[in-house]
Amino acid sequence: MIKSNFMRIMMIASSLLIIVGVGLMYHEVTHPSDEEVINVHIEEGSIETIEFAQLSLVPGATADYLVRIKSEMAEHCELVMSFKETGESPLKNFAYVRIISGNNVLYDDLLATAFEEEQIVFNVDFDKNHNTELTVEYYMPIEIGNEAKNAEAFFELHISASNEEVIYGE
Repeated sequence: MIKSNFMRIMMIASSLLIIVGVGLMYHEVTHPSDEEVINVHIEEGSIETIEFAQLSLVPGATADYLVRIKSEMAEHCELVMSFKETGESPLKNFAYVRIISGNNVLYDDLLATAFEEEQIVFNVDFDKNHNTELTVEYYMPIEIGNEAKNAEAFFELHISASNEEVIYGE
């Protein structure tokens, strides 16, 4: 009798451990640890800044940042992004930046080119709660050699939005 109760307790404990283990595994698969979530709240005329200090990549690697944007604006707006170098950034000549909205790639170029461009402008749509998500991905092609070893980048990403309509001919 004691032996059968012990076996039941062991089976229940084993089942609970399996359920917890599967739950943790599901969480890790659906929420990869190498993706960082950044929440931004933008208003008309304001600029939000995301600082990237010591961004470092090795050939073949990526660093993904999910940027959740909350806006007080209508269903869509013009989003403006600016990459501003804040320190010596040798990585800029080897790493690329890709901005993705849903399944659409909105921007994909060398980080050095993003630093040179004054503004990167594209239209985004918000859901009914005025939210949208962008993925900002930094990556380095696998064929980059040792010249990129220990290279870092120091910069800020400035995000602003506008829903003003431009009227031409005035």
